[in-house]
Amino acid sequence: MNPIPYQGGLTPEAAEQVSNGLDLLLADYHIYQQNLRKMQWNHRTRVFFDLDDQLGELYGSTDASSDIIAERILQLGYSPTSTVSEALVKAKLEVLKFSFESYNDLLMQLIQDTHALIHQIREVFQVASSYKDQNTIVLLGELGKFLNYNIWIFSSMRAAMNN
Repeated sequence: MNPIPYQGGLTPEAAEQVSNGLDLLLADYHIYQQNLRKMQWNHRTRVFFDLDDQLGELYGSTDASSDIIAERILQLGYSPTSTVSEALVKAKLEVLKFSFESYNDLLMQLIQDTHALIHQIREVFQVASSYKDQNTIVLLGELGKFLNYNIWIFSSMRAAMNN
């Protein structure tokens, strides 16, 4: 990444380290969002309409979260990953290559991918904490809170299906 002259109050080294971590998280968010779109458009589950609405809402909030992460990278003086090809190279999440026939399988994939994002958030949180980057720490806390809420929702939906 090429630095833009502003580090948001951090040392250049701190800004670079935090920005790099955020950029990897952003790449995972790009893939997560594409996977959500694929799930929404291609699932063939028995609760199509309920799940379709839920996935659409999550897709929209993921888009907003990606913007927030990108803006923080810009505040740190760097340029965020902005193309799918860049995201594919950097992301740890994998692009889904199949559609879902089973409600349970779709929910399990959502839970697994959401856990992967939370893991990535925790890694960046450690870096931001080591540099006392309060703005990034707060941002990551909000993202993590939202994702943990979604895991609870998906797990509850899965439990309700099995009852």
